[in-house]
Amino acid sequence: MAGDLSKGHAKVANNLLDEIYVRPFSGAQFRVLCWLFRVCYGWQHKWSEKMSRREIGGELHLSWGTVQVALMVLLDAR
Repeated sequence: MAGDLSKGHAKVANNLLDEIYVRPFSGAQFRVLCWLFRVCYGWQHKWSEKMSRREIGGELHLSWGTVQVALMVLLDAR
């Protein structure tokens, strides 16, 4: 798993990463957050396609309930 930028990358602002470092995210919350960066920043446009919690969980190997709780906590933390 080398960092091959030719296969794509997500450009994220340093100040955003700085804020993430100091937050006590759970593993699931961090995985959902990284997934959001990938689909929003990584594709370099606002993501408009709807995706269910079950589909997100499938990509992240998490249950839909775990995804739901992680999203709720992330939204409350903003």
